[in-house]
Amino acid sequence: MFLSQEKLYIYTHSHSLDMKTLILTLLSCLTAGSVAVAQSTSPPSISTKLEKLFGDGVFTEAVAVAPSGTVYFCDITNPRTSSNQVGHLYQFEPKTSRVSIFRSPEYQCNGMKFTATGDMITVHTNNGGSRNVVYTDMRFGRSRIFASGFNSRPFNSLNDLVIDVKGRLYVTDPRYVGTEPIEQPIFGVYRIDADGKVTPIITNLEAPNGIAISPDQKTLYVTEHPYTSHNLLLGKAKFKAMSIKAYDLHPDGHVTFRKTVVDYGVKEGADGLIVNAAGYLYAAVRDEARPGIRVYSPNGQEVSYIPTPEKPTNLAFTKDQSALYITAGKSLYRVQVQHLN
Repeated sequence: MFLSQEKLYIYTHSHSLDMKTLILTLLSCLTAGSVAVAQSTSPPSISTKLEKLFGDGVFTEAVAVAPSGTVYFCDITNPRTSSNQVGHLYQFEPKTSRVSIFRSPEYQCNGMKFTATGDMITVHTNNGGSRNVVYTDMRFGRSRIFASGFNSRPFNSLNDLVIDVKGRLYVTDPRYVGTEPIEQPIFGVYRIDADGKVTPIITNLEAPNGIAISPDQKTLYVTEHPYTSHNLLLGKAKFKAMSIKAYDLHPDGHVTFRKTVVDYGVKEGADGLIVNAAGYLYAAVRDEARPGIRVYSPNGQEVSYIPTPEKPTNLAFTKDQSALYITAGKSLYRVQVQHLN
């Protein structure tokens, strides 16, 4: 027998049990091993107390936590408004609360993840950025270009990535700023295999942005974040319909559209996206009326919310998922997370 809080309330009130009898009843159930714990379906409990760890950036993005616990995040620096800076990659040490430069210039890193062996993979946007997928050996700090485009043409403006259990990368490639030519005919989602082969797997989105994979490796989530212009620096762009979409992820790395999980309508929606071990989606939502991290069940129901003082861009868990790091505006934040049984 599993007694939820709602059923327990109904049971005790309809049967007029006193507290002693109720406790004995529950203990007998526990002894018999008949009370189940719904670990995989309970929503997370989130403290809304944000810690501001850093606030001297231009446009922070691409936060990720290394296996060592060190937190890395990027600062995208528009050359026109930042004295021609070309991006920086910072590191934050939780034990000392110290922030320092890990690598500069960073050429506009916009997404970051760590491999199972602890190496860093970054994707880079345009507008002073390299538009490459870059692999960094963290033992020696050596970097190499892992992928630079498709069909002998550069990517448009790489935005984010996720890695599956087989080590394959999935990257999003929209375009939001800059005057460089748009090289690819689609704003797509690409799979990049271990040998560097690049394959477009989603070709019909207007602006794929955040990307994540469910714990069972069967669902690929993509946030669609389009505007009416591909150069927001012109100041004339308006929002278009934004959403989070779910795709069936097949063993061979191809996908099939399943459904729209969250529909934001014609207003600013989710940017970065991650999924916790129980399958809940954590989305960095940039809606000016309600900016922050919104937590959704796999079917798209909002179950928790963390307001942020600046519009968020991306987010990452610690290894044990007890804390969440958030890039927002010019800053880096941290918040504690408890996952209820």
